[in-house]
Amino acid sequence: MDGKKRGSNILIMLEALGLALVLVLSILTSVFAGVKKASGKENTKQEQPTENAVTEDVSYDIFTEGAVVFDDEIEEKIASMTTEEKVAQMFLVSPEDFTGNDEVTVAGEGCKGAIETYPVGGMVVSRANFLDKDVTADNLSNLQTYSSDRIGCELLLVVEQGAEGNEAVSAVDYMKQTGVNAIRLQAYVPAGDADPSVIEEEIRNRYYDYQDQGMLGIVPFAADSVMTAEGASEDTLTNYRNGFAKSIKDAWGIQMGSGTCKLITGKEATSLSLSTDAVKVIRNEMNYGGLLISAPLTDEPISGSMSVAEAAVQAVCCGMSMLYVPRGFAEGYQAVMSAVNDGTITDTMLHNAVGRILTAKKNMSSEKAADAAAAQAEAQAAAEQAAQQNSSRSNRNNNHTQEPQQAANPQADDAAAAQQAAAEAAAAQQAAAEAAAQQAAAEQAAQQPVEQMPQEGQ
Repeated sequence: MDGKKRGSNILIMLEALGLALVLVLSILTSVFAGVKKASGKENTKQEQPTENAVTEDVSYDIFTEGAVVFDDEIEEKIASMTTEEKVAQMFLVSPEDFTGNDEVTVAGEGCKGAIETYPVGGMVVSRANFLDKDVTADNLSNLQTYSSDRIGCELLLVVEQGAEGNEAVSAVDYMKQTGVNAIRLQAYVPAGDADPSVIEEEIRNRYYDYQDQGMLGIVPFAADSVMTAEGASEDTLTNYRNGFAKSIKDAWGIQMGSGTCKLITGKEATSLSLSTDAVKVIRNEMNYGGLLISAPLTDEPISGSMSVAEAAVQAVCCGMSMLYVPRGFAEGYQAVMSAVNDGTITDTMLHNAVGRILTAKKNMSSEKAADAAAAQAEAQAAAEQAAQQNSSRSNRNNNHTQEPQQAANPQADDAAAAQQAAAEAAAAQQAAAEAAAQQAAAEQAAQQPVEQMPQEGQ
């Protein structure tokens, strides 16, 4: 009996040791698997991108990054806004659709009331909204006052570059004088064999002068136009993507095209402005964190397949910061509000979009302030230099006056006398000419018939 008992105990001990060994091996396997995964999937992708190749590495994913952290001023502003105010800031509208009037040439009570109800982020203005320059400046100033009083930040007042009748409007000097502060630049379509460095320089030059003066030059991402151009190929698109990526490092705002480009979106009929994959190209591949504006949601490639309401929600969900809605603002606004309320558009999406809008506006204001300070400093320096020159001239005159008579230079005295005589002769000649002109005018008036004043009752 004792032998059987000892044998049973030994078997139990061996089974326990076996179970413990299995447990230890399982734990070790899990640990090594985790280390292997964390090490980057065994580093299977070792190839480095060449200079002209589009990298497939992503620095972050816009849909998992969480809320973007902006500077303290922007974060405080976002926190102070209601949901309705945040949604309104995301819209870029036309004055006519926004106010419900067929023609808007005066920024009066109608505009003021609309902004008080819906403090939108911006308006696209056109020649139809402009009278003469001074009146236009007053109207646009009124719009900015309404926006500042309502929401505490300025509107984007946008014109389109090269639109018919808008050549003068799109000039920088005219923009500054009237108060227009943003321009939708024409899309750049490179030659089929254009080098990325050429593309980079061309695109950068198109927006940089505007930003340097505190204006937003909105850069179009026009992959759709590039691929439909004559002679275009996949190599053309690759060069465009690389040149575009380098050109936008300092850009404050980009606008996605309304057309389709399967090589970007992965889908034959999806607009760039409604494509998650297209946004990932800009955000992840090109590492761009600035303002991203949709194409007009009323353009045919978009409106042909969905309503403004559907397009507005889809654009926000795919990563647009701002929605350009020339017609149907009320419909688009209500749709986005409903999507926020039911969670389709998350608080994080709303936060990131509004933060990028406010950041672009802050960049504009900061650049304008720096430009104004530089101009003031230059004017001050010029005034000081003029004062110094006047002081030096005055001192020289005083020194000449105080010199003893016997020390005077006879030749200098003769020259001064001759100069004074010449001046007196010129004055006399001018007086004679004026007298002759007056006499001629009097003679001409005497020859004209006297106009009869109308009699009362006529």
